[in-house]
Amino acid sequence: MTGSVFLRFLTGLYSTLISFYEYSRAAKITAALAGFAAHSVIVRAWRSIFCVDSGRSYAGGSRVFSLLYGLPKRLGRLTALCPPLFESSGFLTALNASFIGRFENLFLLFLSVTFLVPGQYWRNQVTVLGAGLLAVYFAALIAAGKRRACPGTNGSLLREIPPALVVFAALSALSLAVSHDLGDSLRIGSFLFSGIAVCVLIQFSITSRAMLDRFVAVIFAVMFLTAVYGFWQFASGIEVRLEFVDLATNAGMPGRVFSTMENPNNYAEFLTLFLPVCLAFVLNRRSDLARLVTSGMFLVCAAVLLLTYSRSSYVVAVFAFALFILLRNKRLIPFALVLAMLCLPFIPSSIANRFMSITSGDSSSTYRFIIWRAVQRMLAENFVWLSGVGMGPEAFGKVYRAYAVIEAMTAMHSHNLFLQVWVETGLFGLASFIALLASTWKRNVAAALNTADLAMKNYFVAFAASIAGIALFGMVEYVWFYPRIMLAFWVMMGLAMAAARLSKKPEPADGARLVESGYLPNTNNLPNRGDRQ
Repeated sequence: MTGSVFLRFLTGLYSTLISFYEYSRAAKITAALAGFAAHSVIVRAWRSIFCVDSGRSYAGGSRVFSLLYGLPKRLGRLTALCPPLFESSGFLTALNASFIGRFENLFLLFLSVTFLVPGQYWRNQVTVLGAGLLAVYFAALIAAGKRRACPGTNGSLLREIPPALVVFAALSALSLAVSHDLGDSLRIGSFLFSGIAVCVLIQFSITSRAMLDRFVAVIFAVMFLTAVYGFWQFASGIEVRLEFVDLATNAGMPGRVFSTMENPNNYAEFLTLFLPVCLAFVLNRRSDLARLVTSGMFLVCAAVLLLTYSRSSYVVAVFAFALFILLRNKRLIPFALVLAMLCLPFIPSSIANRFMSITSGDSSSTYRFIIWRAVQRMLAENFVWLSGVGMGPEAFGKVYRAYAVIEAMTAMHSHNLFLQVWVETGLFGLASFIALLASTWKRNVAAALNTADLAMKNYFVAFAASIAGIALFGMVEYVWFYPRIMLAFWVMMGLAMAAARLSKKPEPADGARLVESGYLPNTNNLPNRGDRQ
């Protein structure tokens, strides 16, 4: 991270601001006032807590900085005292020993329920509650000595979290201070931080390729079940809703499939997020029967994407799979082009017409351009570009109305992920978010180019394609508006970060898998290779 452009920018900005302050009149006034009150209780307390002694290290010269710097070590010493308290709990011991009580199993059950429950029965507060309970249970297992904090690493939780993610989370929290509607910002913030917590927990849970394969398998099965439900919707007949279809340019188009996601665009975003990853899962199957079954499941998921009639998802899917092929084996590009051309005659006319309507300038496309111009005016005035207006549709709407035109007076969001992050969290929030996407994408591409493991290469390429695809989708849609899709985004990012981390260490030997998976503490008593010889 020391060589990253983002960190160098922040460091340079900080140094510049400090230089301006040191030679400013405010600094001279502050020094004069400090001289008058040099022996006061307040000044002595301030210096002892915050000021850094020039003769000591930066982290050690201040009590606050010293406390923060040594926090992981202090927490480690504290949790060392906790196992007797937790191990004496029969409930925790029995729960951890059971199949359903294993953390990864509960985690996967939570994700399955989240995406499988139909939208009319789902409550987004369940996501917040579930993520919170999982985090508490994970911490309790660590304190009880039932698993290591981060198996396969040096055990430091903080070192495994990408710095850009920490910065983005911090700036998102700080945006609450400038929110134009604090209540709604707290509501949306709870969804965002639940997703970030799930992302971090996934990184700590996936410690081997087998565990990564297991997570992807469950997500693949969930997506297949939603696809089957989507086909059932289509066969039963879906009402054509005017908010989803412009009948003036899409005459004769049937109702759009939305499966469990309430909105066809949301469901299309869910599918495009995970389709490249599911393709990698199919390619990694070893037996012919497993590859045949998973190929059929994948085709069902790809086919139901067509029935969402989401034009953006069509473009994103083509882009993501083209990138997948390019990174995986560019010699397959001619074969893919020929296969795509052979499939064109079999595409239903309603889907072909829907795709061609991209250039027709229908009401939804025009509406987006009107909103984008209004948002640009927002960002150009009143320091909104720097500080943001706070998270949530209410905070956005209160400021947006002052810049809107009559054709689009009310808007819940900017219909653009990057514009929305900028408007809500300010310029530095946007910069940290882009840095997170770029660094995760770069790590997976680099791992794909350097690994000799074809199965892991498939996953690296798939995550790179998914990140690029959702970034492209975010250029024309605010993909976080629906909280379950926001959670799906952070699930995918957690998988991508975990996969990139796996590229740095070899696959553990068979005798070490229980310790490496986190189910058992590391006792250092497992036989090594020399003992077996």
